[in-house]
Amino acid sequence: MKRVLTISIGILLMLYLNACTTGSSDISSIPIDSTSIANGQVLFTQNCSTCHNFKTDGIGPHLGGLTKAISVDWIKDFIKDPRAVIESNDERAQDLFSKFKTVMPSFSQYTDDQINELVAFIHTKKAPDPRKEFIDPNALKNPIPEPIPMS
Repeated sequence: MKRVLTISIGILLMLYLNACTTGSSDISSIPIDSTSIANGQVLFTQNCSTCHNFKTDGIGPHLGGLTKAISVDWIKDFIKDPRAVIESNDERAQDLFSKFKTVMPSFSQYTDDQINELVAFIHTKKAPDPRKEFIDPNALKNPIPEPIPMS
């Protein structure tokens, strides 16, 4: 009886964890060749980097670790037509819209190959370590590093 209960709890736990993830639908569909990744980097630099990076939120959310947390199909659909995904009442899209108060431009002009290359580049970026504070080396520094004593 105890063994059946243990197995049942294990199965329920696995079902729960699978139901709770929006995880990658199939990361094996992401190209891993250097040419695709390089092409994706060019697309990202030209069209995405003004609003996104891989460490902190900006105008839009950071994208570090995205392909490990979100379905690849969802990412591709969102790149093609973010407004349609938001208007479909997708919970994640609704949350992003609520948080950032803006809609990402549609990139429907991208071919499927270009979107795959962009996702390939994003896939190379790990999620930031929440225990480490991101310090931008280009950020303004405090001109008065030591406080002025009170008189």
